[in-house]
Amino acid sequence: MLLIRSQLYNILMYLSILVIGIICAPMALFKKHGAQYGIQYFSRLNRWMLKHICGITYEIRGEIPSEACIVLSKHMNFLDIVMLGSSLPQPKFIMKASLKYVPILGFYAKAIGSAPVSRGTKGASRKMLNDLESNAHRNEDGQLVIYPQGTRVLPHTKRPYKNGAWRIYNRMNVPCYLAATNAGVLWARKSPYRYPGHIILEFLDIRIEPGMELTEFMNLISERIETRSDELMAEYPRSEK
Repeated sequence: MLLIRSQLYNILMYLSILVIGIICAPMALFKKHGAQYGIQYFSRLNRWMLKHICGITYEIRGEIPSEACIVLSKHMNFLDIVMLGSSLPQPKFIMKASLKYVPILGFYAKAIGSAPVSRGTKGASRKMLNDLESNAHRNEDGQLVIYPQGTRVLPHTKRPYKNGAWRIYNRMNVPCYLAATNAGVLWARKSPYRYPGHIILEFLDIRIEPGMELTEFMNLISERIETRSDELMAEYPRSEK
């Protein structure tokens, strides 16, 4: 039964992306915040489906940053993207270059000012920063979301934090906020199951001012994000029912 509910949710989720994406496309094309409206509408529907089909509830904790800043977050699944995208006032993402070719998702990512980056490509960080600056007119005071581990991570799996996060922080000269989550406990990467339970995305009580050196910055963000994510995973385990 768990698998049936999980796959039913997946079908409806992809269908809602298609329908909402098409309906809201004109607003995304011609209005500054049109794409964000579509993302928020999808988030509300997605939240209802998760609760009533999969038994998953979620909440956003902490003070949500509204200034121009960088948000560094733990990345476990598609849901943490939705939670950040719908809670931040003007979000934009660093994303894999291949996603810009994905129908609907690629269009909305571009519309909100996200910057694609090709992993492992020489000069990728420089090109990505140039893309961000060229898109500044789309989102002058936005919150740039970066997943410093560079990919979705399974619960309790340790992956290194990439120095690219510091390079962007150092170049942009804006404050940085951190976010932790337990999302992967209920919705693991590449898993067909969506386990019942409660998901938290928490903005941590820390504001990193511009100017921190590389080693101190990397040690701070990895320690704070990993520690709090582990605590949330222990506090809110999944249900097997």
